[in-house]
This record gives sequence, C-alpha cells and structure tokens, in this order.
Amino acid sequence: MKLIQLSIIVLLASLLGSCGNKSQELTGAYVTQFKNEYSSATDTLLISVYSLPDKIYNVEYRAGFQKVRNGIVQPKEFKIKQWKATWNDEKMILEETGLGRQIQFISNKPVVLIGDMEYHKIK
Repeated sequence: MKLIQLSIIVLLASLLGSCGNKSQELTGAYVTQFKNEYSSATDTLLISVYSLPDKIYNVEYRAGFQKVRNGIVQPKEFKIKQWKATWNDEKMILEETGLGRQIQFISNKPVVLIGDMEYHKIK
C-alpha cells in the first residue's frame, strides 16, 4: 500500500515538475532584427505567465524601427502591443483568438516563429 502511495506521489511530482518546466521554456525575451532599403528594425517579444492553470500568457510586442526615405534615415520610432494568448499543447503554439495571432515554438531550439519571422530567445 505504501509503495502505491509513494508511486502516486512521485508521479504527481513529476507531472507538476514538467508543467513548471514547460512554463519556464515558454517565458522569456525573444528578439529579431532586419534591415532593407526602406527601413531597419529590432522587434522584441516578452512572454510571461498570466494564469498557469489556464495556460494563459501575456505577450508584449515591442518594435523599434527607422524608416529610410530618399536615402535619409528617419528618427527612430517605437510601437508596443500587448495581448493574452493561450497555450495549445497539440500544436505547440500560443494562440490569440481575437486577431488570430499565433506564436509557434520550435522544439529543442530557443526560437519562436510569428508567420515566417524568426525570434531568438535571449533570456
């Protein structure tokens, strides 16, 4: 009987531990940079837990960019957007249903995708 109880406790602890680890894998800061003849930009995604039992996360998107007009670099501009997203275990994505935003996590890599834009985890 004690062996069964101990087995159940170990099983529950490992399940709870794996949930916590997944949360830590998702959260963090992710960045991407790009430059072309019309602009240069650095985008940052900050992902944090909103409600772990409900698998809901805060996502903050920060963009800093400089337009190039007639060969002249314009002053830096900034944008910030925030939304909530729900983790989907099957698809391995964070989904925001209002505007259809999806953040895809690449397994075994510190990388996420929004569309074809690749963001690398920095912390």
